[in-house]
Amino acid sequence: MIWLTLAAGFLLGALAYRIRGGLFDTGHPWGRLIFAVPLSVVLVLPLFSMGWLTLCAMLVATPIAVYWISVLGHGTYMDLGRNPEGHLDEPERPISWLIGNEKQGWNARQRFCHNFCGLLLKGAMLGTFVAVPLAIVARDPAYIVFMIAAASMPLCYLAAWSIPSRVRNFEQGPALAEALYGGVLGLGAACPLRAVVGGGGGGGGNGDS
Repeated sequence: MIWLTLAAGFLLGALAYRIRGGLFDTGHPWGRLIFAVPLSVVLVLPLFSMGWLTLCAMLVATPIAVYWISVLGHGTYMDLGRNPEGHLDEPERPISWLIGNEKQGWNARQRFCHNFCGLLLKGAMLGTFVAVPLAIVARDPAYIVFMIAAASMPLCYLAAWSIPSRVRNFEQGPALAEALYGGVLGLGAACPLRAVVGGGGGGGGNGDS
């Protein structure tokens, strides 16, 4: 059952994140909601035994955190240094505050390292702001898997640029990267569900029931 859950998590995560990226031209707010809400519900499911107050609080806080992080831009980093004119792009705040802006005259390796770090920070922010509160509340280390999955963003883009896909809406580059990254996020989100689908237990008690 757990393998079916992981497979479903990958496929649904890939679809949701690709919709967030514009698969059906839903517009950014709706696309981000389609990604943020289902992902958050899956992440919060293991808390169902912890009482309605905790559950409601996390059902509100988690999608807000996911949506907020998804609003933060990372477009200038998606090409992983392939664009020699990347220094002309608008700064992606707040990430640019941490790693600075791309500089004119940088070689391909410098641009790659800068873009890689930008994507890594974006993914790490998602993992930290979403998974850490859930791990603390649930007392379940399985949420660390989601943190690792979220930080895999640059690796997913690197893989997507290496796969010569010509599948419509999942072409080589950012489109395929969104699907891969969403799939990895779905896998990470499904891991804490072992307590629900497999009968195993997280660390949570009955708290405020």
